Amino acid sequence: MARLRVDLTGTRTVWYCTWLTGMHLWRGDYGPFIRYAQLDYCRHLIVVPLSTFHRLAELIGDPQGELIFLFMSVRCGSTLLTQVVHRIIDKLQV
Repeated sequence: MARLRVDLTGTRTVWYCTWLTGMHLWRGDYGPFIRYAQLDYCRHLIVVPLSTFHRLAELIGDPQGELIFLFMSVRCGSTLLTQVVHRIIDKLQV
């Protein structure tokens, strides 16, 4: 597989990682930590300049329904919280 080098020095970006349909990385089947599972099983990495992300958000508008956002930083307990919520709620999107 070819590796692409991109210089993002000084660029504020938003990173998205995609994986195979049906993979539920937050369940713990792919490793104990979501962040590492995302890196290990990433199929496509999409990097978008922050300014473009904001323009897209304006075009799409506010999401419908009730949402809870979990920001996952290292060693904060978010993996445990995500797994607990998954066991309580039948639909969870990460």
